[in-house]
Amino acid sequence: MRVRCKDYTRRDFLKGAAGTFALSTFPTIFTSYGDLQQKKHSVYIKKYTTYDKNDFQQLKNCIGEMVACLYQINPFFSYGDKISLKINLVATKDCLDLPAGDTYVTNPLVVKALGEVLLDLGAGSLFIVEGSTHPSNTMEAFTELGYDVIASQLKATLIDLNKADPYPDFTQVDIERGLIYDSIAGNNHLAETDCLITVSKLKVHSSAGVTLSLKNMIGLLPIQKYGINGTGARMQYVHSPDQRTQIPYNIVDIARAFPVDFAVIDGISAIDKGEGPWVKNISYVTPGVLIAGDNAVAVDSIGTAIMGFSPETAYPYPPFVNCYNHIQLANSYGLGSNNLNDIAVLGEKVKDVMYPYTPPDQQRTTTKSYH
Repeated sequence: MRVRCKDYTRRDFLKGAAGTFALSTFPTIFTSYGDLQQKKHSVYIKKYTTYDKNDFQQLKNCIGEMVACLYQINPFFSYGDKISLKINLVATKDCLDLPAGDTYVTNPLVVKALGEVLLDLGAGSLFIVEGSTHPSNTMEAFTELGYDVIASQLKATLIDLNKADPYPDFTQVDIERGLIYDSIAGNNHLAETDCLITVSKLKVHSSAGVTLSLKNMIGLLPIQKYGINGTGARMQYVHSPDQRTQIPYNIVDIARAFPVDFAVIDGISAIDKGEGPWVKNISYVTPGVLIAGDNAVAVDSIGTAIMGFSPETAYPYPPFVNCYNHIQLANSYGLGSNNLNDIAVLGEKVKDVMYPYTPPDQQRTTTKSYH
C-alpha cells in the first residue's frame, strides 16, 4: 500500500484552538485507505540519495512530507512543545576516508531539515541531545561534527547527556520490574521534554545485530554514571556479564524509562557489517532511504526488513548472531509490534527500497563495540 500526502505548509498550517494542526490542509487518508485503520503502526519510507547542501530544500521537503503525513495519522507533539532530538554521535573521526556523518553517525543536515520542519509545524523549542563516547565530552563532539552551527541556525540548545548540566544532579527514573535496572539515572532534561525523537543511522551492529532507533537510546545512559571510571564506553553495563542478554535488556529498560515519541532513520548512506570504524572489514553503502514513524519498534522493524533481515529472527540467526533480538524483546514488553503485518507502510514499498546488508561476524567473546 502506498500513501502520499501533499507537501506541508509553513506556520499557516497551524490553525484553530490551542494551535492544533488544521488537518483539513491534507487529504483524508482514512477514507481513501480504510485498511490503514486496521494497522497498529504507520511507518513512512522515502527515497533520498544525497547530503549535498545545495539540495537542502529538497531534503527538507522530503522530511516535511513524511512528518506531516504521519502527524495527520497520529499527532505526536503539540503546538509550543519542547522537542528533543536524540542523535547518534558515538564518535567523530572520519570513516573509510569519508565524513562521519556520511557513514556511521547521524548526518547534521538531516537533523537541520527535521528541526526546521518541526519549527514550521509549531514546535516551541528544540534540543539536540546525546551522550557521545569518543570523545565522552559531547560538546566537543557536537563542535567537531558541526552541530554547534546547526543548533545556532535552529536556535536549539545542545545538551550533553553524559553530564547533569545544566541541572545540579541526574534524575532517577523508576522502572517497574526492570530487566536490569530498578531505576535509571539520566539528565533531568529527559524528564522535562515534551517530545523525544530519535534520529539514528541505518547500520548493523557487531554485537546487537542492528543499531537503529531503539539501540540509539543507549546514549541516554550518562557516562559519568555508567562509564568506565566516569569516562569511555559503557561496556561494563551494556555488554557485561553476558552480552546476549545484557544488550537487549538495557535497550528495553531504557525504552520503558524514556519512551520515544517519534523515530527517524537516516539511511541516505551508511556503513555495512558494523557500527563504526573500529569494526574490521566494514564498507560504505548507499541505501538512499529515509524512514520515519511514531513507534520505534515498528520503525526498526521496517528498517531491519529494508536491510534484508527479518525483525522477528531469533538468536543466533542473522543479524542477531551475538545477542538476543532486542526488537522482539521490545515487542514482548508491549512497546510496539515487530510483525510487518501490523505496520502500515506509507510512501515507498519495502521491496522497492530493499538494500541487503551483511550481518556481523559471530563472536566467541565480547568485542570492542560502543553505541
